[in-house]
Amino acid sequence: MDAAANDACLAAALADARAGIAVFPAPRGYKMSYRAARFCGGRRWGATKDADEIRRDWSRWLDANVCIVTGANIRSSEASTRSADGSPVIS
Repeated sequence: MDAAANDACLAAALADARAGIAVFPAPRGYKMSYRAARFCGGRRWGATKDADEIRRDWSRWLDANVCIVTGANIRSSEASTRSADGSPVIS
């Protein structure tokens, strides 16, 4: 991922955290976290709202996607591109 994309992901993660949504970094193309609860005080997937922690995560994992823990109160969808023109596929 280039620096601009990383900056965009970092900005999105920080915006989510300011809105009260805990985020975690995940490798592109995988449904997993770079972090683990056992290393993060038991927080699922290492999710956090702490801006300094988020900045450290996105400086460590430059290719990280922004992810949130979903559950009863949050619905999710996944978008990815299937073609060079960037046409989204929603699942």
